[in-house]
Amino acid sequence: MNQAGNDGERFATIGALDVWESVWGAIERFAVEAADALERHLREGVVAARRLPADAESATGEVVIGRTRLLVHCALRCAPADLGEAGLREIFGDDTPLARIHVLREARGAALRVEAELVADPRTRLWIAGEPVTGPARLGDADALETFLWGLIADRAA
Repeated sequence: MNQAGNDGERFATIGALDVWESVWGAIERFAVEAADALERHLREGVVAARRLPADAESATGEVVIGRTRLLVHCALRCAPADLGEAGLREIFGDDTPLARIHVLREARGAALRVEAELVADPRTRLWIAGEPVTGPARLGDADALETFLWGLIADRAA
């Protein structure tokens, strides 16, 4: 592969890692705030965020709030929106490499299911999310990320 291809792959990895670190930092701050606000009201008074072992291809963390367990996963690569992602193409354009963070919920007695996806452009640091719909906002916008994270606590499938 030529040098330009290697530079593109390197940016895709570094860009996705930058998005992950920004979002995970917000999750860790959120866990502290949620613990202060919720722990004494939860039947199982646990509120925690912890990173899980990572590899060169992905980063993962776990958020536990009472009985709710969320797995937060980021593939450390960026790719443009595909043809089925018209909304992303409309916001970010056809060729913008995007990082994606998936939030999966552990359902009682069932497999993990995708709860939400946060999609960001590492160059502009602009992101949007669905379920709960949030953004577009900048990764540095702590209020927008907090709104997204609080929206994940409720089990909307119940």
